[in-house]
This record gives sequence, structure tokens and C-alpha cells, in this order.
Amino acid sequence: MENSLTVIVPAFNEEKSLKLFLPEAIQYCKENDFKLIIVNDGSTDHSKEIINSFSYKEDQFACIHHKVNKGYGSNKIGD
Repeated sequence: MENSLTVIVPAFNEEKSLKLFLPEAIQYCKENDFKLIIVNDGSTDHSKEIINSFSYKEDQFACIHHKVNKGYGSNKIGD
């Protein structure tokens, strides 16, 4: 069986950081055959649009968007 890793990154109102972080994180995951999942926790800025602009281009990248901020304690996935 092949080793694999999925990197999960939470994001809340991170539009400035995502523009810098996502290209490098996606490239690193591609080089190492990892999967990357960004969980947008109800951002009210343009984080969702930025995440979506990358998700349609990359096979190893996925995103989950919460409609409202669920915070640290939530155990529910998706809406």
C-alpha cells in the first residue's frame, strides 16, 4: 500500500493569506502526491472566491465551504 497524506487547512477571512499560501501549498502537495483540503469556515471576505479559483484547476485540491462560522468546537462537516 502506498503512503499518502491529506493536509487539511482551516480558513476564516484569510483572503490576503490565501493568495500567497495556496499556490505554494498546492505545489508542495503535488510534488509529494499529497491531497490538500481547505475548510472555509464561513468567511465574510473574498476567501471563498479565491479558494474556488484554485480548486477548479487542481486535481489534488478540494474545498469545503461552511455557510456560517462554526468555530473550533464544531464537529459537523458541511452544511
